[in-house]
Amino acid sequence: CTGHGACSIVDRTPLPLGVANVYADGLLEATIGCVCDGGWAGPDCSLRACPNDCSGNGACAQNGSCFCYRYWGGDDCGEA
Repeated sequence: CTGHGACSIVDRTPLPLGVANVYADGLLEATIGCVCDGGWAGPDCSLRACPNDCSGNGACAQNGSCFCYRYWGGDDCGEA
């Protein structure tokens, strides 16, 4: 997780009733992934997260800054 998060189980599928619990964890399958620290994003936590995800009014750059769409401004593109 590139030093900006931790590996963890991010999705679980419980065992259906009647299926033997061979590993004693109660899971049919589990997906391991990164859980990112605050301010980081992406599947491996290598991207800077943008403030408020640019409020849906801009695009997030890899450095964590927002490029606001026309008529929007502010650090998080939340100002019309």
